[in-house]
Amino acid sequence: MHHVKLLADVVDVARRAADRWYVSTGSSAVGPINLDLLARGVEAGKVPLEAFVRHEGWRVWRPLLEIAEIT
Repeated sequence: MHHVKLLADVVDVARRAADRWYVSTGSSAVGPINLDLLARGVEAGKVPLEAFVRHEGWRVWRPLLEIAEIT
């Protein structure tokens, strides 16, 4: 089981804009979901650490490991 701590700039994005995120493993995308659900999915092992994420306001996908500290 993993513990997820979202980086401050990501939390700020969610506070300023809608908390709507998408997750992709390369073949398909899931969402929109909120950050809490994303973190719970990682902690439960349902979202792989190699996944990519995108806020609905972003143009590019970012690796999950760029937006969160996972231990």
